[in-house]
Amino acid sequence: MVWMGKAEIGTCDQMLADWLKWNSKNCPGRGVYRKHNWIKVFSLGCWTLWTSRCKLVFEGKTDTPRELGYRVQHLLMEQIVGDQLKHQIFQFAGNQEISWTPPPQGAIRIDVDGSVWNDQHAACGGLTRNSDGDWVVGFQKNIGTCSVTEAELVAIRTGLEVGKLYNHPMVVLYSDSMDALNLIARECMAHMEEK
Repeated sequence: MVWMGKAEIGTCDQMLADWLKWNSKNCPGRGVYRKHNWIKVFSLGCWTLWTSRCKLVFEGKTDTPRELGYRVQHLLMEQIVGDQLKHQIFQFAGNQEISWTPPPQGAIRIDVDGSVWNDQHAACGGLTRNSDGDWVVGFQKNIGTCSVTEAELVAIRTGLEVGKLYNHPMVVLYSDSMDALNLIARECMAHMEEK
């Protein structure tokens, strides 16, 4: 009714108020949302819809319903502990000191990064170290024009290709791009749901 312009403003306000009240009292969550507090799911869903609407209005970009659902799921994996944001899977805090840690014995660690300069020139690179911290091999690659997330994904793929090229049986790969890691995790989850 609201979208088609057929409802009066007062009627829209009342319909919205009733809908909000119903969602705050009931717990209609199901599927991947059933294990979460419905108020949190509902609030994050509204926030995600609002930011998606702003993206459409100001940037002309749209999100699919599936992308919106994944964004809500990602936000649900984060929680505030004390006054620090912690991810429920990756368990790190915002003010934690970050230092290099070696991979397990017999493995190599590949650290990768992708970047875009001036919205035009994209590149990626990485370096490989063994469990003693010794440098094994490094790489860099000019990508051309793409988004930062695409550059990060190319960095991850290239890092894994380097590990395979040098016949390393066990690879631990690090990337600082949560967007790229979420895309990979999302695809893995979708693939597992198909089976």
